[in-house]
Amino acid sequence: MKQKDKYIKIPIHYSLKVARQIVNKIDIPRKASHNVLVESWSNGREQGLSIRLFGGMPDNWKRINVAQQRSSDKIIVLIGSSKEFETGSNQPGDNIWTLGSVIFDYNAQGQAAKYIRKFITENYKAEVAFRKKMEVEKKAE
Repeated sequence: MKQKDKYIKIPIHYSLKVARQIVNKIDIPRKASHNVLVESWSNGREQGLSIRLFGGMPDNWKRINVAQQRSSDKIIVLIGSSKEFETGSNQPGDNIWTLGSVIFDYNAQGQAAKYIRKFITENYKAEVAFRKKMEVEKKAE
């Protein structure tokens, strides 16, 4: 056996690979980047990424989980309020699985990335508008 054949890269779970490929396709406004944090998410065979969106009060924080669905090759994107996800595991609650999930075909990684980017961008724009409104109200007092 040749020396180079003795070593291989540590394998990454297929579901996590898909999530990383999707997240790597997402470009967000530079000013929004300080409000975004990416963490791991594990749900048995689903290994993915959890994107936290900060802004305003903690009640307004959002979370996006993305992975390759364990029962198929499809991509699952789960979006909801951070309160509806477990803090330690990033596991979504039942409402998110029912109401906040969007499924994309495996070959639609670009579409999944666009969907997530749109949500992050809209969330950031809403946060900016809210801050401006609060500043105006504060000046009016």
